[in-house]
Amino acid sequence: MSPKVRIIVADHWEGISGDVVTIEDVSSEHTALGRLAVHTINGSGFNSSTGVHGIEPDGEMWLTDDSTSVPATITFDLGVNTDLDSVTVWNYNEPGDYTNRGANSVEILIADSDSSPVFTSLGNFTFTQAPGTAGNFGQIIDLTGYAVADDARLVRIIINSQHSGGADSCVGLSEVVFNWEGAVRRASNPSPPNGSGYANSGLVLSWTPGLSSDSHNVFIGTDFNDVNDAVAGTALICDFDYSSLVDFNDLMVLAEQWLTDPCDLVPSANMGGNGIVNMADYATVASQWNLGGVYRGNTVEASFVPNAILEPDTTYYWRIDEVDEPNIIKGDIWNFTVDNRTQWDIVEDWSETVNTDTSRWSYRSTSKAREVGTVMPYFHIVYDSPSMWTPGPSPYGWDNTVGIM
Repeated sequence: MSPKVRIIVADHWEGISGDVVTIEDVSSEHTALGRLAVHTINGSGFNSSTGVHGIEPDGEMWLTDDSTSVPATITFDLGVNTDLDSVTVWNYNEPGDYTNRGANSVEILIADSDSSPVFTSLGNFTFTQAPGTAGNFGQIIDLTGYAVADDARLVRIIINSQHSGGADSCVGLSEVVFNWEGAVRRASNPSPPNGSGYANSGLVLSWTPGLSSDSHNVFIGTDFNDVNDAVAGTALICDFDYSSLVDFNDLMVLAEQWLTDPCDLVPSANMGGNGIVNMADYATVASQWNLGGVYRGNTVEASFVPNAILEPDTTYYWRIDEVDEPNIIKGDIWNFTVDNRTQWDIVEDWSETVNTDTSRWSYRSTSKAREVGTVMPYFHIVYDSPSMWTPGPSPYGWDNTVGIM
């Protein structure tokens, strides 16, 4: 079994893959004494090397306030979905009779999402009373026999009773550490960041993969439910506008590039990668004609370049499923919005290809936003000298001085 590594960082624990455990919610906390819920995860009063926890409750333990009685609840967000192996708990360790404030009978529940979570109960557990002296009294709760723990995002502990003889109705814990073997299972850290605006062309989607994944299934579309509900099947590689349907718009892309080498043009109808758009590519479009879907294919790299025109003022949803044979770990739904590029002034107009010499040429594309790189909309310009043309005004966030080779 691989070691469980945790590094103390500011007011949270950082796990083996940079994922951050935070407090999702808590019934109450004793703020006047500084006995806050965050102290169960930030390592205060705790030596992570030896497992020893101290006896000072203020600023080092969590305790509910005087107005709260059992049941009391604390919920932890693991930051990403993990294959949760066990939970180690250090009970409330204030010396004397105050150790009776420690959790006794508890229920542990797990949810696989932090968005509208549905919790599944693992049952009831008994937490051992702390000794009231500094030491390694961590109690390991083994979760390997619970299927729901294989894809855990939120962990909720409901404290139903304290140990007998408590001085009052308050309950608390000293430290909670979540342990998992291997790695985070779900894709995380999307780029562009979730919910961001996007202006530049040449978009590359990337993410942090689950460390045990073999490859990644990519889903992209303009409808949240379509992307959320989709399963891998036939990759819609001929949907050049990501409309989720192969239709006449996609056929027009093929016609515009017929018997040419699209090079770095996006989208490219040269799906065979042989340097020319020909009958083989037409046959591929014909085979997917009127086929719908948002599945874009499988990649072994943790990145994906959409071979499509991205429409202005449009929000695109995307999802990455991690493939860890024979398992598929469904990913979160992320999104980005393409900025409105229709405000640009067209100051150059080449009605047909212009060849100035063997190394410099340019042409106009009649298809909206058929550009590569940070250049004017409606144009694909290839050159080796910016002095060949004078760009017009551009909206904020676009660089109109850079050419594409």
